[in-house]
Amino acid sequence: MKLGHISLPKGHKEENETPFQTALREIKEETNSSVKIDTNFSYTFSYCPCEGILKDVTFFIGFVDDIRNIIPQKEEVGEIEFLDYKKALNVLSYDGDKKVIERAYDYYKKYHEK
Repeated sequence: MKLGHISLPKGHKEENETPFQTALREIKEETNSSVKIDTNFSYTFSYCPCEGILKDVTFFIGFVDDIRNIIPQKEEVGEIEFLDYKKALNVLSYDGDKKVIERAYDYYKKYHEK
């Protein structure tokens, strides 16, 4: 993020959007990427971005169509990195994001690795 922390892509839901639609739109806006989302996995948690405000955020597992087309949205994103599981846990700024990575990793190992 431009604010100096390392986080997972997330954003604001627009009127009449489902969490799935929000994820697709936000990923496209922030990274210029199209992704295929595994809708069998989702993880929702609440966080407080500032005093007096509580937000729920839902994460999915997404598979990038073409890594060569990734362009960070310069207003919000400093840079984009694809990291392995252990490196991601070490660099993420927030415990909630780390929990998402842990849950997604467990799910991926169970249903996608062979």
